[in-house]
Amino acid sequence: MKRPILIWIGCIVLMMAFAACATQNKEAKKREANAYRRVGEAHLQQGNLPAAMKEFKKAEVKNPDDHLLQYDLGLVYARLEKFDEAIVHYKKALGPESQLWTGDEQSGKCLCR
Repeated sequence: MKRPILIWIGCIVLMMAFAACATQNKEAKKREANAYRRVGEAHLQQGNLPAAMKEFKKAEVKNPDDHLLQYDLGLVYARLEKFDEAIVHYKKALGPESQLWTGDEQSGKCLCR
């Protein structure tokens, strides 16, 4: 009788450990994505669009829900005159949790071109 209870308790402990690892892994991915985004933003400020795009794409793999990253991708695509792609990323930047109103303005500029 004691053995099934111990097995059940052991399973619960393992599930809790896996849940904790998953949370830590998600936070690590976000930190790594933020680092890639910041490097990409530095390249963008210098006008090095290919290098900026490369860093932003790395960041997008790690954290595709980053609204600032999606806005930055929209900026790069707009500067490359790939307006359809820019609009896609501006719309992602304006997702339901975003407070990034400039994405809406930038989408409008792309639509006017």
